[in-house]
Amino acid sequence: MIYVVLLNWNGYEETKQCLRSIDQDKASTKSIVVDNGSVEKEGLRLKENFPHIHLIENRKNLGFARGVNQGLSHALSFNDCEQIFILNNDAKLIDSTTLSSLKSYIEDRDDLLVSPTILFSDSNIMQNTGGDVSILFGGSVSRAKGQAYSSQDHQEYPDYLSGCAIFGNRSVFEKLDFFYEPYFAYFEDIEFCLKAKKKGVRLEVLRNIAIEHQHSAATKNYSLLKQYLLLRNSLIFAKRNLSGWRKRTFFVSCIVVRIGLMLKDKQIPTLDFLISSIRDGFSEKLSTKYFNPKS
Repeated sequence: MIYVVLLNWNGYEETKQCLRSIDQDKASTKSIVVDNGSVEKEGLRLKENFPHIHLIENRKNLGFARGVNQGLSHALSFNDCEQIFILNNDAKLIDSTTLSSLKSYIEDRDDLLVSPTILFSDSNIMQNTGGDVSILFGGSVSRAKGQAYSSQDHQEYPDYLSGCAIFGNRSVFEKLDFFYEPYFAYFEDIEFCLKAKKKGVRLEVLRNIAIEHQHSAATKNYSLLKQYLLLRNSLIFAKRNLSGWRKRTFFVSCIVVRIGLMLKDKQIPTLDFLISSIRDGFSEKLSTKYFNPKS
């Protein structure tokens, strides 16, 4: 049995489409939906429309990392859980054999995590085939982003798999630490994968299996929140995973690059924003001031 872990936060329509695509897959699945304090009681609405799902309701938004961890722990509590698929709620399967193909590929290996190729929604353009950590750019670089997709019988071997879609056997998840919860959202998947590789787990992106992803649907109305988390978390990541000149270079680069990207998007970072992001990156505290829509 494949347990699919989904996190919902004010994304009822996206989650509904995702669940429908899972139900159309030929593999035997059970879906765990973690509702992260959505307004309008979205978790209960999803349960009404999909009575077979396992629903975990949080009173407030605990973050992507902690929400997924709740789903993982819940999945592993069931004896019939053989594989786990971490899947973003704004993603959807585009083939009825996606999950069975992933399951067939990994077989009974306890040293492998895989991801399908991730396409932009309703397009043939690749969004993510895994990514690599860049010291000079102070962050991560997605492979093949923006390139046209064609099904190919080969794999990518990146530094990390996108947290949008990570598939593996139960035995792999049982021996790994879950997402580091202070990240809240962003960079938790990168650290998770790097630590998995240190424990001998191989990471592969399959180029002959694809899904679609809307990309940042949950934070589309929270643009400054996303920028805050990306800058804050890049500092947390460097502090926890790098050393020496790599850490120092990453610290400087992530600040400079984030400012540049914000200016490119016509967002002018204020001094208060920069101080909050950098301070919270070193302290691992989380400011709530950017959690207002359209902030």
